[in-house]
Amino acid sequence: MTGARKNFTLGDPDFVNVIADDQFLDHYVFFVDHTYRDSSLTLVRRKDQSGFHEVQLDCVGSVADWRPLGTDGTAEYTWVQVTKEGQGKGACTYGRHEATSDGPFGLYVWGVDDYASYGFPAGAGSRPTSPVKIVVR
Repeated sequence: MTGARKNFTLGDPDFVNVIADDQFLDHYVFFVDHTYRDSSLTLVRRKDQSGFHEVQLDCVGSVADWRPLGTDGTAEYTWVQVTKEGQGKGACTYGRHEATSDGPFGLYVWGVDDYASYGFPAGAGSRPTSPVKIVVR
């Protein structure tokens, strides 16, 4: 996020961990904070031997509008607006949500308001990502 300027602006600096795709999950339970006017999700999925798997979001159904991430065709991303100007978008609103898929995907939650913002990954796995073995003596 960029910092606030002299004129009115949404958001303020924040930092969000980026989850390695080896740590993506296939199920997330997450919350959208009601104290921020605008909230959105960023979803990232990676192609496996079966291709890209659909992602289901409780308030949307099958998530659409996927776009290539990079140029090798192995990853895609999309955004979902959950709230705008303090109002839910469609069936989406503040509070608890779930997202699921038959394949792993990443999910990030964002919120902005006057001179304030937040963001967080909705979760991550805890699997080895390196072939290095630690020997304890």
